[in-house]
Amino acid sequence: MYNCSTWLEDNIAKELFPRAKVSSQKISSLVKMLGRQDLQIKFFKNYIAKFFPNEQGVLIDSTALSSAINSPINALGYSGGILTENITCLMLVDKKSKLPIYFRAVGGDIADVSSLQTTVAEIRKLGLKTDSAILDAGFCSKANLQFMCQEKIDFITRLPKSHKAFGELVQEAGIMEESRYAIRYGERFVFIKSQKITLYNNELYAHVILDPTKKSKDTSLILKNRLDAELTKKERKELDDKIKTAGFFILLSRKKIEGKEILPNYYARQAIEQIFGFAKHNNSILPLRVHGEQSIKGYIMLVHCTA
Repeated sequence: MYNCSTWLEDNIAKELFPRAKVSSQKISSLVKMLGRQDLQIKFFKNYIAKFFPNEQGVLIDSTALSSAINSPINALGYSGGILTENITCLMLVDKKSKLPIYFRAVGGDIADVSSLQTTVAEIRKLGLKTDSAILDAGFCSKANLQFMCQEKIDFITRLPKSHKAFGELVQEAGIMEESRYAIRYGERFVFIKSQKITLYNNELYAHVILDPTKKSKDTSLILKNRLDAELTKKERKELDDKIKTAGFFILLSRKKIEGKEILPNYYARQAIEQIFGFAKHNNSILPLRVHGEQSIKGYIMLVHCTA
């Protein structure tokens, strides 16, 4: 942004905004002002009232933004496969229009599982009525699942492979590779079995999905450099357990969803990935170079509003 004065010289914006003050100091002041809590609350209230007056289905996800400055909300984490200082940006997107609804910067050390309830409470205060949500696996926790059920918010989320119920559900599904369970999704063919389960004292639907192409690739990776190795009995069992669940993933939903609909519904959350990608690559948000928590929030707001 420090090149803004040079950019303005050959841009139509110079004629449209002849009194624009684009020095580095003025831009820094603007970014800091945009991060003020009262201003952001006012903006989101008006924005939500105008564009999202009715009940909305939302997509919820977060991404790590690498930070090049010292900040109290920085934390070590992986961004693009590299260990860096990060700040987390959490975003809500309208499922139907794919427009961003709300975003907030949180500490890089605040897990997704602990930020969902706070975010839902915040957007309700801003006037957003949420009837359904699609969440990444990072938000799948006992507290969040119970919260969504208690609030009667229909949701779809992915059950992490590390969850105890994952292996049990795969085992209960039994033989999956039969034509009656086959579903076409784009150029892929997968097998899906859905069943009602009780998890954390709530009735949910578990959709056990087997991707045969991924199963083959995953199995090869699991066995690579392990097949001829000397393994203990415990290591052999762990290896066998990984092979049994290779190529499987499980989606949970609060309401019954047909097998052919579950994947298109869940993958709608890719709209958030596209917005994050636009902000990171087209709008050059990374790495963050603004100082102070207020300026960080203002800068993220500026970048995503122009995305």
